[in-house]
Amino acid sequence: MKNRYKTRATVPTPAVKKTGVKVFTFSQDGYKIPEPVESVTGSDKIVSYGKDNRYPQYLWSLYENTAIFQTLVNNMLDYLCGDEMVFDHNPLFEQSLEELFEISRKLLLDYIVYNACSFQRLYNAGGILVRVAYLDQTKVRYNEDLTKIYYHNDWKRSSDAVAIPLNLPQGERGGKTDAVTLRSICKGIYPTPLYNGALKSIVIANKIDTYHLNNISNNFAAAAIINFNGGVPDEKTKDAIESAIREKFSGEENAGKFIVSWNEGKENEATVTVLSSNDFDAKYNALRTNYEQNIVVAFRCPAQLLGYGTEKTTFNTIEYVAAFDLYNRTVIKPMQAQFVRFFNKSLEGMATLNIKPYTIRFDASDYDSNKNLDI
Repeated sequence: MKNRYKTRATVPTPAVKKTGVKVFTFSQDGYKIPEPVESVTGSDKIVSYGKDNRYPQYLWSLYENTAIFQTLVNNMLDYLCGDEMVFDHNPLFEQSLEELFEISRKLLLDYIVYNACSFQRLYNAGGILVRVAYLDQTKVRYNEDLTKIYYHNDWKRSSDAVAIPLNLPQGERGGKTDAVTLRSICKGIYPTPLYNGALKSIVIANKIDTYHLNNISNNFAAAAIINFNGGVPDEKTKDAIESAIREKFSGEENAGKFIVSWNEGKENEATVTVLSSNDFDAKYNALRTNYEQNIVVAFRCPAQLLGYGTEKTTFNTIEYVAAFDLYNRTVIKPMQAQFVRFFNKSLEGMATLNIKPYTIRFDASDYDSNKNLDI
């Protein structure tokens, strides 16, 4: 019988010349923005905030280290405080108006950064409210049924967190303390920050500034190749050395990438020409307009209020006043009203807050540099 199948000749595999050079390239893993995940932990059913229970601390670090984010937050804080914060209080209330002013500003700052704020109420033996104390929202966690606030300076170790009841009934307050909290609408226990849609842009702004700072401090280090010419170690040793180099020299804090080449000797040293352009500063600057616009839009703040002119016109007072009027009506006044209602309701008549709206008026005297300050 004829063989119906043809036999295919086996082609020998070409010999590979051993050069004694092993080159390993690697890149940084993509940056992952921490997520505001919630989970219930422990017998007290405390709701953690973030994978490491430190999501508020992450938001605060962005505020402290990102110029445009901090500017927008501080800008909003000044507008929320208005022309004047006017306090009045019952003679039995022991706190000074100056203390109430400082507490209110801190609460408003938390309200902007976290969309939540909290303070503690202290009662005398007769159950009368006599003092309040600011609670730093980065240190506040709630239990699942929102009956308690848990307060701790470092939520990495939360075993000794202080529990404070939320909204004690009138008859249970004698000589005790409780807490109140303002939380905007949220899907879970913790509210979503108002700028959440621009969080990636805020992170980009933060990392670009970090890159430029370290680029200067590292004398504009370029992409590099690191040769180890003492022979090729075992895989475990190579991994340990490469991990240490990656951690120390790569990323936005070191402004450069690198290649590790393991060689049998100097004569086998790898040679690299230009792998890529290092004009990262130009590339990053090209992103600036985009991320700044995203952040400003998230705050619903007209660009004119930050001193930017529009594409068609330069900055002028008419545009500024019109932009502020829109911002004041749609963003500032609603937030002021919500905060004042919360504050006055929580102090139950022992102290009251009223905010005189911030107004903008221009006249010729405003441009007189010798005009006395109105204090």
